Amino acid sequence: MSDADADEIVQAVFIGLARNLPSFKYDREKGRFRSYLAGLVNWRIKDRLKSVKHDAESKAGFWEHAKAMAAAGDDGFSDSEWQAAAMEEALRRIKQDVRPEHYAAFVASAVEGQDTEMVMNLYGLSRDNLYQIRKRLTAKLRETVEEVIAEMDSPGAPGPRA
Repeated sequence: MSDADADEIVQAVFIGLARNLPSFKYDREKGRFRSYLAGLVNWRIKDRLKSVKHDAESKAGFWEHAKAMAAAGDDGFSDSEWQAAAMEEALRRIKQDVRPEHYAAFVASAVEGQDTEMVMNLYGLSRDNLYQIRKRLTAKLRETVEEVIAEMDSPGAPGPRA
């Protein structure tokens, strides 16, 4: 696990603790607080590892499908389907590089077009924070889509990036 992933897990655990602190009731008979905290961290680590494995499998499946179609001499995709596949792959890559809360707010607001006020309330963001997240991730998405399209258009596509 990378340092960024570890930092993200620690941050997610502390955010969860802070949100649940007002209703948290310590019960000595259930065990030590550090055991509870270790369980939270363990759960987050397992969840992150499952997510990374799923993303890697999905990405490999996409590239295998694209290579098989290219080998058959049929791209098999219309332009809109090709763009959608590139967008999906780019979103998958971006998800790995940003905080989960920011990614979720970005997808809800920019990709799915949900109401700004609703997204702000749902993720506890100010209008300025949501704007900055959208601005930063939109630029990152454009850049990543261009990279994915370049990889898909190149002969003998290299497959998923490391």
